[in-house]
Amino acid sequence: MYRQLIVNYTSIQNESTDLVGKKHKSTISDDIIFGEGNLIKKKNDSTETVDQSESASVSSEENDLQYIFILNETEITNERLVFYYDTSNVYSTFFLISMKEINVKKDISIIVIKQKDNYYAIASKCANCNSPLIQGALLKYRLYCIPYGTCYDIRTGYLDGYPGIYSQNMFKTIVKNGKVFIVTKPEMLTVNRKERPMVKYTFQLINNPTIIVGSGISALTCAEVLRQNGYKDQIILLTKDNTLPIYRYLLSTNPDINEEDLLIRDRTFYENYGIDIRLNIKITKVDVTDKVVYIDDGKSLTYSNLVIATGTALKQIVIPGATLENVLYFKNPNDGKLIYENAKKKHISFYNCTPHTITLSTTLKKIAKTVTIYSKENLLFKQGGTKFNEELVNYLENVCDVSVRLNNSIRCIEGEGKVKDLILSNGICAVSNMVIPSNGEMACSSFMLGSKMKVTPDNYIEVDENMKTNIPNIYAIGDCSYNNSKKYNNNVYVNSWQFSQVEGKICAMNILNKKVDINSEIPFFWFHVGDEIVVYVHRIENIDDDTISRGSFETKDFITYFFDNDIVVGVICFGNITPAIQIFECLKRNINITKLEVEVMTGNFWNYKLI
Repeated sequence: MYRQLIVNYTSIQNESTDLVGKKHKSTISDDIIFGEGNLIKKKNDSTETVDQSESASVSSEENDLQYIFILNETEITNERLVFYYDTSNVYSTFFLISMKEINVKKDISIIVIKQKDNYYAIASKCANCNSPLIQGALLKYRLYCIPYGTCYDIRTGYLDGYPGIYSQNMFKTIVKNGKVFIVTKPEMLTVNRKERPMVKYTFQLINNPTIIVGSGISALTCAEVLRQNGYKDQIILLTKDNTLPIYRYLLSTNPDINEEDLLIRDRTFYENYGIDIRLNIKITKVDVTDKVVYIDDGKSLTYSNLVIATGTALKQIVIPGATLENVLYFKNPNDGKLIYENAKKKHISFYNCTPHTITLSTTLKKIAKTVTIYSKENLLFKQGGTKFNEELVNYLENVCDVSVRLNNSIRCIEGEGKVKDLILSNGICAVSNMVIPSNGEMACSSFMLGSKMKVTPDNYIEVDENMKTNIPNIYAIGDCSYNNSKKYNNNVYVNSWQFSQVEGKICAMNILNKKVDINSEIPFFWFHVGDEIVVYVHRIENIDDDTISRGSFETKDFITYFFDNDIVVGVICFGNITPAIQIFECLKRNINITKLEVEVMTGNFWNYKLI
């Protein structure tokens, strides 16, 4: 049932207060995305249902809009919260922002946010992962999706923080006689995505193209940010892969996923916005003097800017039996399918691990007979610290049924043609039908040999804070780049989907001669353990000798704070990751949280620091 809607168009225009949804001041309007991913399928039990006995639509010559009654102003009010500090006996009062989910039709809901006297209405499901945003963290004008930390500006719906590529659909609100309405077309209620405005390539012979080598998320983000900020020259994206850019991080939880379901964008998107993406292309060399890229088919391309986003390749293990069948490396969709198909009812062994193979181990346990992780180290995820790793191992073994053998590596793989047994470093023999090694990575940058480009011993390309290499007009972003200020601690590297997007944006803005300060950006890293998620946020990599830990994996509220000079510089959470989102925002805004505050705030609630 639906409430009576205001039907007098003139009275609405004359008397209502337009609070939200002003048109973007550009000749390009927001592109709304329709599709199966936008259908709101789940019903949140906590959603408030609005009784609307009649649905009255208002048609104009331009469009068929409906003025849909959402709620009375009295139904959503600002609340107050008082914090008490035992150390100082000081009361502090803050105003909270109210956020409520309203069911406007069966299985269709929106979120209404009131901030002071302003109302904002947005689609209820995250545009990027389809999670319910009512469970997110609202920090002033920034709404963070949980679990992945995607951030939207509630005033515009635009993506305001990575990870993510889509912006959130929102609805214009009108207030009339104490009632709040949204103004929209009926079909828009099921849409949660929209595109940020982008320009299209205008054919001209003035400038050579910007060439991006690679098809990972940093490459795609760079191309999109260029178009979003008015770049009209040609963009060519060259990749050795045979597929369009994919959500690679989904592979560890869905190793047998259909390749089409992994696609970030379909080909129509690239065609619409003039991003010339070319598959199955291998770069042989680059002439940095004449700015020419040479391809293995004998052709060449001249560039104005060259962006290297080629990612990494896995290092092979060198032990007896390393070439046996079913020694399988995990990197791309084909690897995932092969591993999944051969893992059923078998004994699976992981030779060392990364966060993503930790996730894969818990995924495979659902179909394998046994899964065991052998690690030559005493910690599975060094950056998490000692207490985190103790909880992690306990959870893997007792909840996920994955065996963990620390300080114990594989000395030899035995079998006749196929993997059959393992000889461990302690001399014990173990049964195994498959080995999935993790032996580190090296950057894919060999085509730059001879260019005098600065690289590390593992071929990572050295860049400055603007993603610039030591060669003019050449940039490096994503996993193949190296920057001391952001990703490394004692040469331990952590791949971050979110930070790869940050680098893509920084690179694009520098091509446009617009600066983005990398020091204001904070890495946000996540991985799954069984059905739960781990989030690791840091300004400075793991300082394990100065930490405070609380909670447990069992109660799904584990958290470790990392300090430098008694100031929080990082946090890792398992289960409840809301504190990590709040601290992430504090770090971005340079808001300090002291060790004393952490000791007092046993509830791990940091929203008050951001108001």
